[in-house]
Amino acid sequence: WILSAGKGSRLYNKLVTQRGIATEVQSFVYDLFDQSLFFIYVQPSSLDKVDEIRQLIIDEVQNLSTHEISDAELERAKKKTEMDFISLKENLQKLGYLIGKNYLVNGDENAVLRYCD
Repeated sequence: WILSAGKGSRLYNKLVTQRGIATEVQSFVYDLFDQSLFFIYVQPSSLDKVDEIRQLIIDEVQNLSTHEISDAELERAKKKTEMDFISLKENLQKLGYLIGKNYLVNGDENAVLRYCD
């Protein structure tokens, strides 16, 4: 939520709102047991902006790794994460996946149900 998920994210603000060099920014994690992949998807407003977009993404990732997250960004991320968790009740496939994964990882099928506690 902080880097690239949602219209309040850093990359959306920088690439879409401020610079207008992209029309869409999204991210997602391909969650695996031992390792995971983090994807950032950007729809450039023009193909000649791809190199600039790539460099801005790299700069922002480096910035995120070396500077603190603001309290406002952290609160926004917490609220968005909690809403995602609450919405699991509407997606039984995703809920089942998380219950199974938690069971395989730590032997506790109820861990996901206590996530927001």
